[in-house]
Amino acid sequence: MKKLFFPILFAFLWFSCTENLQKNDDSQQKTEVEKKLDSSTAKKENFLSFEIAKPAKKNYISSEKIKISVKLEKKEYSFDSLQFCVDNQRVTSTKKLPFNFFWDTRKSSVGKKKISLILFSQGKKSEQDTEISLFSDVLPLIQKYKIVKTFPHDEAAFTQGLFYDKGFLYEATGMEGESTLRKVKFETGEILQSFTVHGNEFGEGIALFENKIIQITWQSNVGYVYEKENFKQLQKFTYNHEGWGITTDGKNLFVSDGTHKIHVLEPQTFSEVGIIEVFDHREAVQKLNELEFIEGEIFANIWQTEKIARIDVKTGKVIAYIDLKGILPESDRTEKTDVLNGIAYDSATKRIFVTGKRWKKLFEIKIF
Repeated sequence: MKKLFFPILFAFLWFSCTENLQKNDDSQQKTEVEKKLDSSTAKKENFLSFEIAKPAKKNYISSEKIKISVKLEKKEYSFDSLQFCVDNQRVTSTKKLPFNFFWDTRKSSVGKKKISLILFSQGKKSEQDTEISLFSDVLPLIQKYKIVKTFPHDEAAFTQGLFYDKGFLYEATGMEGESTLRKVKFETGEILQSFTVHGNEFGEGIALFENKIIQITWQSNVGYVYEKENFKQLQKFTYNHEGWGITTDGKNLFVSDGTHKIHVLEPQTFSEVGIIEVFDHREAVQKLNELEFIEGEIFANIWQTEKIARIDVKTGKVIAYIDLKGILPESDRTEKTDVLNGIAYDSATKRIFVTGKRWKKLFEIKIF
């Protein structure tokens, strides 16, 4: 069935609260898209124009309000309803025109947004879409750290994942053919239990969910579920993106893929139920790596930096950056020492632990 397109003017008016984003001189330009009508309703016209006013810019701050104004260009055409949608989710609808609506972007998560007008008439629909990006309206804090205690760490461990449970650290290491899952007495660095990851798979992050350890791999598109007590493999699952870091809030799993995206997985079936796009006030935050869920936020190592991003789970906004520059002294570095990677949290005592790939030390820190 062909789509029925009505002549509509879809106008975007916005009110910027920032000077950080560049204005676009194309705000007055319009694009006409002609669609052939169903012959039974053409009324002797072969084509009708469907006009959308282009956004003045593609990037917005999430505190901005966008005014949407819609009217029929020809009054003799009727319709059943008109919907305004964001990412295919209806925000509001109307059965009469003219239509004026302010979209309050503060209620939306950040990231790329598909915005649509959908017109329904006699069981048919016509739709026009455009895409914008919403940046965070939060200026991230820059937080520093204080080392509370220092512990030994296996200098050969290419740390990819870390979590704390009942007095022990559980650690995942990477590299093809060398990837392991470990239980560690962190006070001494002693490896109490170890399991070698299957074949040549490059092991990545780990998370504890309902007394089971869930581990992902880098480019194999597979993950594993183990019994926590004996590392017995219980299940294998697949996903369609790279695996870097993983954590959980006790309800969902959150998986990073090295970009600015965090995939939200249902922990029983491992099906994807959402994506969190991570932005600060200037840009998408790329290279998200090891993850840890701490007090309602996701803490994320940013690969090849000495920074940890604190991320609002509901909005994807970066609340703060923790600057860990210089935490591993130069005297403890060798030619094999790699980047900061590994965050663990003891929720009972509020302790935060951090380490890195092939670091000889593990640190308990406080942030301020």
